[in-house]
Amino acid sequence: MHLVSQLPHNWHHIFVDNYYSDPALCQYLYDTQKTLVTGTWRIDKGVPNIIKLQKTTSKAVLQQEKLNCNLAAIDFESGLMFGMSFYGTRGKPVYMLSSSKYKFEIEEGGAKKVERFDIVHSYNRNMGGNDQLDAVLSHYSVYIRSKRWTMRIASWAIDVAYSMSYLNARLLQVPLAVKKNGHVNWMISLINELIKKSTENHSTENSNDANGSNDSNEEIVPEPPKKKSKHSDNSLRLSTNPPHFLTKLQKNNRKECVLCYLNSKYRKKTYYECDQCGVGLCIECFKLYHTKTAL
Repeated sequence: MHLVSQLPHNWHHIFVDNYYSDPALCQYLYDTQKTLVTGTWRIDKGVPNIIKLQKTTSKAVLQQEKLNCNLAAIDFESGLMFGMSFYGTRGKPVYMLSSSKYKFEIEEGGAKKVERFDIVHSYNRNMGGNDQLDAVLSHYSVYIRSKRWTMRIASWAIDVAYSMSYLNARLLQVPLAVKKNGHVNWMISLINELIKKSTENHSTENSNDANGSNDSNEEIVPEPPKKKSKHSDNSLRLSTNPPHFLTKLQKNNRKECVLCYLNSKYRKKTYYECDQCGVGLCIECFKLYHTKTAL
């Protein structure tokens, strides 16, 4: 609203995505700002029932409705708004809202001379970066649906970064991005560059380590002794006096079975522990843990 209010009231025509399309907003901009609005329309933002469509995958229905659309005129005091619905790709209903005048007829347009409604051609020619970004993300995405919000944000940031790099490259007429299959070629090129950079950095670190190890002037610092595992002390583990018993943990608490982890690095939870050693053990691992010399 603040951006539009700074424009002179001489019937500018703005194009918006479905986040902003709303009959009340269109009427306000038309009456007070003398501004026309055209954009896609969310079904939960006042789409009339008369133009609502059901998603379908029937090829016969899609072929029959390919050149058809449903129209609804929304009357307000100073003019009319038009709502439109038609079937898009994969049988998904598409809704559009406009306070401007269109013929709502099929025309050829675009670089590939595709037959679409005139309002669609106008929207595609004038739509902004958000819609182009959504279109690019719909083809190739690494977004991860995770319960962890950090994974969702990180994967979304990667999606936006590489998609915006492709859109900017296409805007700057980079040959790789504008030729046929430019989106795929750009993504593959970006992946190869990242792999190449990672390989170069890894090889540089290895060469630095090698040069550092051959330097005779540097003082050799002995490595600190490795810390012994608490399971290497056999005096308590293998002793029979006092005897070892398998006891159940209180309040449904659980511990990791130490023997399962030592043998297979698998963190298996158990409800039991040794009363003398104080470590978690499965029923199957209890005897082996107290009889095997080397773990």
